[in-house]
Amino acid sequence: MIGNNSTNLNQTKGGEVIKQGDFSSLFEFELLDYDNQKITSLDGQTAKVRLGNSKGKIEIETLVEKSKVSFKIGKVLPVGIYQIEIEAGNYVFPSDKSAKVDVIQSIEEYTSKQVEGLEKESEKDNFPELVDLYNLANLKRQGEIMSLNTERITRFAQAVGLDIKEIKRDLANKAEKSEVGQGGITQQQLDTAIQGVKTAILGEGVPEELDTLKEIVDKIKAGETPDSAIIAKLTELGGKITDFENLDLVATYTTAKE
Repeated sequence: MIGNNSTNLNQTKGGEVIKQGDFSSLFEFELLDYDNQKITSLDGQTAKVRLGNSKGKIEIETLVEKSKVSFKIGKVLPVGIYQIEIEAGNYVFPSDKSAKVDVIQSIEEYTSKQVEGLEKESEKDNFPELVDLYNLANLKRQGEIMSLNTERITRFAQAVGLDIKEIKRDLANKAEKSEVGQGGITQQQLDTAIQGVKTAILGEGVPEELDTLKEIVDKIKAGETPDSAIIAKLTELGGKITDFENLDLVATYTTAKE
């Protein structure tokens, strides 16, 4: 059995279709009871206008004047059909789903940052991808986001440091700068080599805010859920660090300089 609505809306201004980015078109609705009579007792009270669909919802706050509620859509909404619902004085209008507005794609192509992010209706939409969570947990198990065994790296740094100290001592005894580079290593060459090792570990095109292991760890410890690209990068990085830990850098360096 289909009964009568307890509350109803009568649209007095505006249409049922609107373009994205139209911030000036006015919508107006009369608040009616079950008998389609105006509910005058709501005048002056706050009304909440909700526009929602399966993607989410937005809320607009306004006032009831002469049993009417008027509003404009002041944000760029994602394309789609939205159900209109108005709450005022503990009433919810209308009792059915008859009030709707269709937001049409504009010729102006809005970026994702310009389009209003909708509040999710369903709790399941708030959960990140399970695969991402699994990969993140797996990375954490591998030593709290890849704690690095630094013993061999320390020995390598000490070996390089000793050689640099010797080079600097020799350079201090040379009167001619032209002799530099014939048998020694310049600071520029060393910096280039260090940058090469960094690139080999992190890869090309890493954002500046994520170009060190500490920045990646801090981002995750802060509770931010990284996207799939970052998860994949961390997984790849974990393998590279394991290989790097097993590399005898002192032996490699000694062989290269002989």
